[in-house]
Amino acid sequence: MLVVTALLAGCSNTYKVSSPSKESKESKTNAEGSSEVNNSIASSNAGDSDMHVIEQAMGSTTITGIPSRVVTLFQGATDSVLTLGVKPLGSVEPWAEKPVYEYLRSQMEGVANLGIQTQLDLEAIIALKPDIIIA
Repeated sequence: MLVVTALLAGCSNTYKVSSPSKESKESKTNAEGSSEVNNSIASSNAGDSDMHVIEQAMGSTTITGIPSRVVTLFQGATDSVLTLGVKPLGSVEPWAEKPVYEYLRSQMEGVANLGIQTQLDLEAIIALKPDIIIA
């Protein structure tokens, strides 16, 4: 039952890729009738993968190029970027198995410890000069 619930929760969000000229926020209505704004990732045009506009809760963010200096601020993001083959510059400490989960230790050598999720070392994040912070 837990697996089915997790699958349904994972499938509930929709992400739309569109061009910046269509930067309108799309809404959908769920079963209860409430409306929610979907996050959308927009490419500047089909042939140009160097510029992306990310629509999020705090507005729009334009990302140019491919971010190589990545900082992750929650364990799920750390797992995800490592799975994609990107080694973060800095990451937060997990709740258990300090300073890094045992299954990730070989991949996390040299990665800066940015504290725990609830008490981040902001100065350390700034010193890393990240291209993108995944929070």
